[in-house]
Amino acid sequence: MALDILGPFPVTTKGNRSADHEVTGFTPADMLFGRTLRMPCDIFFVRPSDTSSSPNEYLNNLEARLESVHAFARERIKLASPRMKTLYDCGAANHHLNVGDQVWIYNPK
Repeated sequence: MALDILGPFPVTTKGNRSADHEVTGFTPADMLFGRTLRMPCDIFFVRPSDTSSSPNEYLNNLEARLESVHAFARERIKLASPRMKTLYDCGAANHHLNVGDQVWIYNPK
């Protein structure tokens, strides 16, 4: 597993944290940090924003951003939960076994 010179954690982990989640629609970094991760190409080609704010203003904005992201994600999870249960139930086998039925026993060695 190669390490990214410009980032504090392995490249594979960075890829997982910067990919949108199917249900929430947000990246794990959005949910945790309140912003998207900066990739090496962003550091080289994208200018940082010129808007500066006081620490208190930044914290207030961050708190509001995190609250809205988490509220939206909670709603999306509630909406997706019945669909996920249906998909799981379709794959679950409903075996009708009675006492005395002959069955195969799986015994890997």
